Order: sequence, then structure tokens, then C-alpha cells
Amino acid sequence: MYCRKAKLKLPMKSILEEFKCGKARLHTMLEESDDPVVKTVQPSLKTGRKWKVTEAVDEAKECLKRKEVIGQTQTDCRGLGSTTAKWWSKTEGKEKRDMIIDEIRNKVDSTRVQKAVQQPQQGQWTNWDTALQRSLTWNDIWNMAPLRISFLIRSVYDLLPSNANLVRWGKKDNPTCPLCQGRQTTEHVLSSCNVALSQG
Repeated sequence: MYCRKAKLKLPMKSILEEFKCGKARLHTMLEESDDPVVKTVQPSLKTGRKWKVTEAVDEAKECLKRKEVIGQTQTDCRGLGSTTAKWWSKTEGKEKRDMIIDEIRNKVDSTRVQKAVQQPQQGQWTNWDTALQRSLTWNDIWNMAPLRISFLIRSVYDLLPSNANLVRWGKKDNPTCPLCQGRQTTEHVLSSCNVALSQG
């Protein structure tokens, strides 16, 4: 649910992501400190056994340097040069720290997407091409009916009672769509059934 690349973006953040970003921000601030005592001592930050802040910051720096060597790639249909890029070698201070934090966030997010792809049920949204991406704010959530929020979340994570899910849950024997005789998954019901789409 915390993935920034999901089809339904919820206004929540992972505690783990915020912990890593906070530690990385503190590490870079201490690393770039003007205080001579801090520079000579280089205090160590305790983070745990699996994740080390120094390794994460060094990896983020290397990735940013690599991106600068490779250059900017176009990700949409806008023309070349229509977007401006921040380059690692030309930034200083807070901008550099923000670039490191963004890179760590991207790394955490990509591991979430990798985990979602490995989950056959909840990770099906990674294969959806026809679904539009939607971003919710807290204001949207407060003003929305609870059943609608439930429907949105359950549809993204494929938890609606489609025939395919009912077969998986042992509630039904036949996963076919009654309209087109195809396999009735959540994606099929919401956007892929040709008969339902043609009937309006």
C-alpha cells in the first residue's frame, strides 16, 4: 500500500522508509558539517544489522554519479530538453542531501515493487496496463464514503469477489464470466470484458 508506483497512491508513508531517510539525512549533515570536531570524529549512527546508513548513502552517491554519466533519459512523449535535470556534480548542500534522500526513497520503492511482483495475488496491479493511476489525499479519504474507499483498495489489490477469486477461496467452482465466457478476474470485470464494455 505504501508503494509510490502503485495504481492507487495512498497518502501514507512507510515507517521503514522514513527511518532510512532520516538516518541518511543525519549522516549526510554530519558528513558535510563545518564543525572541525564533527569532521574529525565522524560519529557513527546505529541502524541495525541488515541496513547500514553509510553503505546506503555511498550507494546513493554512486548511483547519482552513474546517472550523471549516462545522462537524462526521456520517460514520456515530451521533447528532448523539455525537462531540466539536477546533476550531482553541480549541486551543493541541501540540494545534494535531497538528491541522496530521493535516491534512497527510490531504492526502497523499487524493492517494494519487486516484492509486489513476487506476490501472485496482491501484485497483479504491476501487470495492469489499462488501469489509470490515481492519487488520493487525506482530504479525499475523509470526504469519501467508506465503502468507496474499501472498493478502491480492494480493487487494486485484487480482493474483490470476482469469479476467479471466489474459485480461489473455495466459494465457487466456475471462474468464467457469465457475459463473455472468459476468465472473470477483477481486471476483467472492471476494464476488460468486451461484452460489458459494448453494452455500456
